[in-house]
Amino acid sequence: MRGLPPSALAPILPLDMPYLVGCRRALRHILFLGLLVLPIYGCDTEETSSGAAMDAAPGPVRALGSASAPVTIIDYSSLTCPHCAKFHIETLPVLKANYIDTGKVRFLFRNFPLDGVAHKAAMLASCTSDDKYFQFLDVLFARQRKWAGSNDPRTELMNLGKMAGIDEKSFDACMKNSELADSILEERLYGEKTYEITSTPTLIIQGKKHVGALAPEGIDALLGPILKEAEGS
Repeated sequence: MRGLPPSALAPILPLDMPYLVGCRRALRHILFLGLLVLPIYGCDTEETSSGAAMDAAPGPVRALGSASAPVTIIDYSSLTCPHCAKFHIETLPVLKANYIDTGKVRFLFRNFPLDGVAHKAAMLASCTSDDKYFQFLDVLFARQRKWAGSNDPRTELMNLGKMAGIDEKSFDACMKNSELADSILEERLYGEKTYEITSTPTLIIQGKKHVGALAPEGIDALLGPILKEAEGS
């Protein structure tokens, strides 16, 4: 785990950031750059610590599973984070089949963009319809290497948006939505302040912080005791 050096900020800036114009937009850009200097860049270890029991992050609730499930998992991820992609591609399908779809776990997704490209991708996902949101996340993570590593990520994201019914005009409007841009940064700030998140992915399970990409084979061992405690058995 390591922080982003000043030189790493340079490739972040050119990604069509229209919010550099005007005082409010400039302040948002300064805020985002301030966030980026924190020591975050994925993670390669797992840690656990206590956190708040309830999540009241700003913005819409993006969730899978029943609201009455005994266990809640909140996933703070960056769409450009390879470890987050690994979790969503390999682990989440197992978690969904064995715990979410069976009513044991409710899964919430929260944005924690590590860079400007992740921020734009999060905005694009938010511009899809509610019923397509998680499907589009799956596409973004599955094709992460192509669009996140592209010399022209804007065009790559625009092409992916067309798969979700977002034409070029709607895409441009989405990228210029200042309120949406703000809300995603506020979502990240909430994660930092409430759970002291400094890397992705970070899972908040019943108020406790688990840092790192949980492997499929580790789900049962982790959730078994938590479920027993939550169900009072």
